[in-house]
Amino acid sequence: DEAELVDIIVEEVQSKLGKTPLHVAEYPIGMEGQVQEVRKLLKKDGRGVNMIALHGMSGIGKTTIAKAVYNELFHDFHGASSFISD
Repeated sequence: DEAELVDIIVEEVQSKLGKTPLHVAEYPIGMEGQVQEVRKLLKKDGRGVNMIALHGMSGIGKTTIAKAVYNELFHDFHGASSFISD
């Protein structure tokens, strides 16, 4: 059916494009610990889809942490993966 055809096309395009990590600026001292804390939060419930929200004042490294976590995990995603900022 049409949905199956769309799935096949999406898988074919994704296999040709490959997965590319996001650009992350070198993070400052202490950021690695924050990245690992976020990864722990994501591993607490390994059943299905997990989602977290990072919030706080601007300029404190939320996007840097999110991109670093995404880069560590995106190879494990099956099918599509995306990063939405702002």
